[in-house]
Amino acid sequence: MSVITLRQVAAAAALMTAVGAAQALTLNTSALNANSTQAFSEDAVGAFLTYATTVEAAGTATDAGNYTFVLPVTKVVIGSSLKPTSGDASGAALKFSRTSTATGVTRSLYLANFRIDYTAGKVLADRSMLDATGTAVTENIEVYTFGTQQALALKYKFPLGISLNEVLGPLTLSSAAIESFITGLKLPNAALVRGTLPTVDFGTLQQVIEVSFRKKAVSNKPFVAPL
Repeated sequence: MSVITLRQVAAAAALMTAVGAAQALTLNTSALNANSTQAFSEDAVGAFLTYATTVEAAGTATDAGNYTFVLPVTKVVIGSSLKPTSGDASGAALKFSRTSTATGVTRSLYLANFRIDYTAGKVLADRSMLDATGTAVTENIEVYTFGTQQALALKYKFPLGISLNEVLGPLTLSSAAIESFITGLKLPNAALVRGTLPTVDFGTLQQVIEVSFRKKAVSNKPFVAPL
C-alpha cells in the first residue's frame, strides 16, 4: 500500500471542502504523526490494582508512563462535512496480565488492532485470550462506548496543512470486554466485577493527526497475540 504525500492529503482535503465531501476519503496515516493516546483514569487504575492486573504496551504501542499508552493511527476515513467515520490503529496492542495468588499461574489478555467507529460511538478491538477450556481464541469485540470530551477540531491551511485533534471520553467498558477480563484473567468475584465495572470511567482517548512525517513509518500489519 502506498503512503500518501502531504500534497495529496492537502489537495484531497481542499477538494472535499469544495464539493461538500460527497464521498469518503481514506487516509493511510502509518507514515504520518498520527496517534491515539489511551489515558486510563484513576478509577480504572484502581480497578487494575484491586485485581492485581498489569498493563503493558505491545505491538506498535508505546508506554508513555502513568498508565498512558500511545497507539499509532494507521488509517482514517473521513466522510461528509470533513467528519471522520472511523480510525484504525492496526498493529497496536495492550497486554493485560494477572497472576493468581491461589495457583501462581499468570493469565494474559490482549486487546489489539483498535478501531474507532464514530457512527456507532464505539471502540472495537481484537481480543485474544485463553477461554474457559484453555483454548486460545481471538474475536473482534466492542471494548468501549464513549462520549466526546473535546469535539473534533479540524484545521486546514492551504496548501499543505491539515490537522485533527479530539478527545473522546469518558470511556465505558462494554459487557463483552468485562466478560473477557473475567474469563481471560480468571478474575475472582465475577458477580462483583459485573456489578461495578460498568460504572467505572475508564479514561480518555485523544486523537492527534498531523500531516507531517514520522522519522520511521509504523507497520499497519495487524498484531497477532503470542498465546
